[in-house]
Amino acid sequence: MDPQRPVFREFDLTPEVLGQQGRALRGLARSLLGDAHAAEDVVQETWLACLKHPGALPERVSAWLGTVTKHLALRRKRGERRLRTREERAALPERLEALQQRNLEREEALRAVTQALLALEEPFKTALLLRYYEDRTPNEIALELGEPLSTVKSRLARGLEKLRAKLGREFAGDETRRTRALPAKCISYYYFINNMA
Repeated sequence: MDPQRPVFREFDLTPEVLGQQGRALRGLARSLLGDAHAAEDVVQETWLACLKHPGALPERVSAWLGTVTKHLALRRKRGERRLRTREERAALPERLEALQQRNLEREEALRAVTQALLALEEPFKTALLLRYYEDRTPNEIALELGEPLSTVKSRLARGLEKLRAKLGREFAGDETRRTRALPAKCISYYYFINNMA
C-alpha cells in the first residue's frame, strides 16, 4: 500500500454516528463562531458535504469531519464580516447626514444661548459668564466683584430665570431639539435654567 495515498472507506451515517460526531462538531463550530444557531447550520452543511461524497471518506472520518466543519465555520465567519463591512459602508452616508444635522442643531443652540446671555442686562450677564463660562464658584465671584455671597447667588438665580424665559421662547415646545442641540458648554446653563425651583 502506498503511504502517500489516503485510504478511503464506506461510511454509514447511522443515528449513533450522527449523535456522537454531531456533538463534537457542534462544539467545534460553536467555539469558532460563538453562536449556537450558526454552529448548528455549519454542522448541517458538514453532513451535506459528507452525503455528497458517500463512498469516498478517509479512514480517519472524525478528523475529516472536523476539518470540513472548521473550514465551513471560517468561511461563514468571513462572509458575515464582509456583509457587516458592506452594510456599514452603505450606512455611512446616513450616519454622516445625521451627524451633520446634530451639529447644525448644536450650533443653533449655542448661538441661541450665547445671544440670550449677551442680551441679558448687567449685573446678571457678568455673574452668569463668570459662573458658567469661567467655571467660577459663587464664593470666587463674590470675592472678585466685591459683593456679598447672597447678592451673587441672587444674581445667578435671577439671571438664570431671565435666560430660561428667553430660551423658552426660542425652543418653545421642542424638548428633544433643545436637549440634543445643547453643546457641553451650554449643558450646565440648560440644566440650571430648566431645573430651578
